[in-house]
Amino acid sequence: MAEDNYRGAEAVYAWSFYSQGTDKASSADQFVNDALGFFGVKDPAKGSPWDRGDRLADLVQAHRTLLLLDGMEPLQSGHDFDHGAIKDPALKVLVERLAERNPGLCVISTRENVHEFRERDFEFRDAVQEVDLEKVSTLAGRALLRAADVPGTDDEREALVKNFGHHALALNLLAAYRKWPGAGNVSDIPELDIPEAKGEHARRVMAAFETLFGEGPELDLLRILGLFDGPVEETVIEALLARPRIKGLTDHLTRGGARAFGDAQATLRRAKLLAGESHHDPLRLDSHPLVREHFGEQLETERPEAWRAGHERLFEHYKGVPKENQPSTLEDLAPLYAAVAHGCAAGRYQQALDEVYWARIQRGNEAYSINRLGAFGSDLAAVSSFFETPWSKVAGGLSEGDQAFLLGAAGFRLRALGRLRQAAEPMEAALEELISQKNWLSAAANAGNLSELQLTRGEVAAALEYARQAVEYADRSEDWGQRISKRTTQADAEHQSGRLEAAEKLFREAERLQQENQPEYPLLYSLPGFRYCDLLLAQGQPAEAQRRGKKFFEWRVPGDTLLDIGLDHLTLGRAALALGDLPEAAKRLDEAVNGLRASGEQIWVTRGLLTRAELHRRQDHFDRARRDLHEVEKIARRGGMRLHLTDFHLESARLALAESDPAAAREHLEKARQLVAETGYHRRDPELDEITAQLAGA
Repeated sequence: MAEDNYRGAEAVYAWSFYSQGTDKASSADQFVNDALGFFGVKDPAKGSPWDRGDRLADLVQAHRTLLLLDGMEPLQSGHDFDHGAIKDPALKVLVERLAERNPGLCVISTRENVHEFRERDFEFRDAVQEVDLEKVSTLAGRALLRAADVPGTDDEREALVKNFGHHALALNLLAAYRKWPGAGNVSDIPELDIPEAKGEHARRVMAAFETLFGEGPELDLLRILGLFDGPVEETVIEALLARPRIKGLTDHLTRGGARAFGDAQATLRRAKLLAGESHHDPLRLDSHPLVREHFGEQLETERPEAWRAGHERLFEHYKGVPKENQPSTLEDLAPLYAAVAHGCAAGRYQQALDEVYWARIQRGNEAYSINRLGAFGSDLAAVSSFFETPWSKVAGGLSEGDQAFLLGAAGFRLRALGRLRQAAEPMEAALEELISQKNWLSAAANAGNLSELQLTRGEVAAALEYARQAVEYADRSEDWGQRISKRTTQADAEHQSGRLEAAEKLFREAERLQQENQPEYPLLYSLPGFRYCDLLLAQGQPAEAQRRGKKFFEWRVPGDTLLDIGLDHLTLGRAALALGDLPEAAKRLDEAVNGLRASGEQIWVTRGLLTRAELHRRQDHFDRARRDLHEVEKIARRGGMRLHLTDFHLESARLALAESDPAAAREHLEKARQLVAETGYHRRDPELDEITAQLAGA
């Protein structure tokens, strides 16, 4: 392409995520900084990850750019619930923006499907073409076998391609097998009762290699790789090979020592069952996912004691990797998350929960990983390890209290990630269990979470009922913190239903309790404080909301959560906007959106985006307003957040009026009116009347 002047591309930029010196990259910072510098940005590190991704998208879209992103899978999620989702926020923004509009071409190579392109409501399907390279054409397969010196005529090679399902891995393994000393004919390769979608043809050749190798170091190593769901460092395998040997798993490798280990690697690489040595990380072993899956399933079903013993050894190893008992960064927490997964696979659920997840990842009631790091995705993956059937059946052997905790934790994390429909079932099951245990403190917290969930879903009546239960359970618990918090939960539900007087009464009652129990902090703060300020702003008291918001920052303590800080910025941004101080509003709202995104809680990100869209509209920055509103709609639709969807239509109607498009404004207004009627979101009745009057005037 270079010889052809890149076929008209005005700018050409290529990046391999393996070039960062490791294929375990946890962020795209180096790529984004380098790319921004390439396009002439003098301070590429400035701004939040979302801002930088947005800026890079603008620059790429300004040209007919050829952008190549190679080996993106290290930046994609391996969790079952969002497999293939782009983890890095800057890269995610860039890719989604380019899917919306791209005058050039972006090419992504990855072993994983890109989750964002497979969402049900992904609206840019015509702009994205996915090419699956798992299967090859008959001609390409024939050429592959010929290049690998597989004997026979071209017709015979084509017959092999068809016989092995055009599967690229199967053909590569077959080519290696046919040249192996002592290998039989193709007719000797067994048939397996495995669906083609589960890798039938590749597994047939793996089974033939098993027979060829016999019990020895090679099968030991393949079964060891089956304990993992991704690449593994040699140091981890060394922990498995330490004495005493694990019967049925490491017999031959432990006995043979370093030489047997090295020879087994060389043999498996020749057989194409083990990836070639990485020049970036030579001490890392990797294999095709089908290889790991095949030998892992075989180990679990045929040698269950060895399977459990292997995971138990890994549980003990990963527990000891962090230098600190309670690591403070997500990167340093990764070994502890791995320990939880392996501990649960070994059946040591109670130890994994008590010693690792609760004590070191959550730090007890501090909930460090989610409150301070916003690691809801990693946390949900860890919690899922304790479930036999997500999200309804917790593994046996755990106490009733722990089962209720895990159900509630799963629901809370699902809700934070915007998966509201799935969150309801475990939350309801947890509440039922806690009530039966008369654990009123935890029951109050769970009922409050359910109220917030139902409110966001647009089930206002159900939200009010759960909120009233939460207050009742909080009073029974006699915990002053829950008594305050749950009164504001009910007050918020009353507010959204349009009952402002009832809401104000509850807020005043909660603040009286606050003053009695924490006289040094006489105002409601944190989430309760945000809710009260939301009511004050609705009542036309922005100066009072601003006064309180400033107090929140004066009272800032190191333990404040990412959500608390983001919401406090949002309060000050909304107050400044209402008072007409647009520069202060812009500064605070950018901080709010970035902070709420960092918190990992999707249900709150929309609140920040909606207010910032209003700011952009008032500044006549209509494109920016549309961009924020588009993101709100995407999050709200995917999560079934009908209240936020109502707010989206109301602000979209105002934007349409500002752009002199009354037809679009009427359409959005009617959708908002219908949602208010369906949900009971009568807080918005005055706004419906206001926009109706504006349209009449227009």
